Amino acid sequence: MNNSENRVDMNLFKVIFLWGLFWSFPLYAQESSLLSINYAENTDNQLELKFLLSAKAEYSSLLLPNPYRLVIDFTDTGLPQNIPLLVKQSSYLEAIRSARKGRYNLRVVFDFKKGVVPKGHISAIYSVAKKQLSLKLAVNTNVKSILPEKSALGAETTPPVTAQITEFNPADKNEKSIFSDWEFSGSIGLEELGFFYDKLDFRQHNNYISGFVNPELYREWDDGKQSFTFSPFYRYSQYDNRRTHFDIRELTWLLSERDWELRVGFRKVFWGVAEGLHLVDIINQTDLVENTDTEDKLGQPMINLALIRDWGTLDLFILPGFRERTYAGSE
Repeated sequence: MNNSENRVDMNLFKVIFLWGLFWSFPLYAQESSLLSINYAENTDNQLELKFLLSAKAEYSSLLLPNPYRLVIDFTDTGLPQNIPLLVKQSSYLEAIRSARKGRYNLRVVFDFKKGVVPKGHISAIYSVAKKQLSLKLAVNTNVKSILPEKSALGAETTPPVTAQITEFNPADKNEKSIFSDWEFSGSIGLEELGFFYDKLDFRQHNNYISGFVNPELYREWDDGKQSFTFSPFYRYSQYDNRRTHFDIRELTWLLSERDWELRVGFRKVFWGVAEGLHLVDIINQTDLVENTDTEDKLGQPMINLALIRDWGTLDLFILPGFRERTYAGSE
C-alpha cells in the first residue's frame, strides 16, 4: 500500500472516530459523581452535611415526617463503586441510605433517631475550589417537642415540617395531571459507516446505516419508598436483521425501607471496577450486537433483596431465567 492510500485510510479513521465522539459526548458530559459524605454535629443543635462531588450538580432537599428524614436528590449524579454510607457516633442520625432516582439521578436519605426533630431553614454553601456542597440544618433533641400538642379545641397537632427545593420550582400539587408524576428521559443515536473502496464480497456494502432508541419512564410514590422504572431498547440495522433487535433493559419495581431494599423485574447490575475486563460482572448477559467490547448488557429477570447493615450491604439474588448471548449476523 502506498503513502496516498495510507493517508486516505487515516483520514477515514479520523472521520469515523470524530463522528462517534460527536454522538457519544452528550450522554456523559454532564454526569457528576458523589465521592463521599461527611457530617458534623455541634453544641448548637445543628447538623452539617458535607458532600464531595466530582463536578457541580443540581439538587433538591426535602424534609419528611413519620419518621423524620432528610431527602437529597442530585441530578445527573452517580455513586461510584457503591461506597459505604455508614453512621458512626452520631447523636442525630440513625442511618444513611442511597438509591437511584431514574437513570441519571441519585437520592440520599438521612434517617433521624427517635426524639430528634429537624426544624428551621436548610442553608447551603458550595465551594468551587473544594467541589464540596455543605448543608446546615437545625435540630431539636428535646423529647417534649415531638409529643403531640393540644390545640384550643382539644385536637392533637404535630410539629411543622419544613421543605426547601433548590434549583427549580415545582408546580402546585392540585394542578398536576396523572402524567406529571412520571419522569421521561432516554437517549437516541444514529450511526453511519462508509467505505471509499468498492466491496469485494456480495454480502458487503459501501454504506451501513443504523440507529437506536432507549427511552426510560420513571415514577415514585409512598414518600419515595416505592418506584417503578421501564427502559426498553430498540436497534435498527439497514442490512443485518440479526442486529435489528429489541430488549427490555429495565422493568423494575423497587421497595426501599430503612435497612433493606427489594427489587423485582428486569435489571442491569454492574459489579465491575476500574479495569479493562470486568471479570466479576457476571449477573447480566453480554450484548455483542451493540459492541464487541462486552460493555453492553441485556436486561436480566431477577428478584433482588439487599440487606443494609453497618458493616456493609448483602445482596441476595433469584435469577429465574437465562439470557442467551446475542451476536451480529454476516451482514
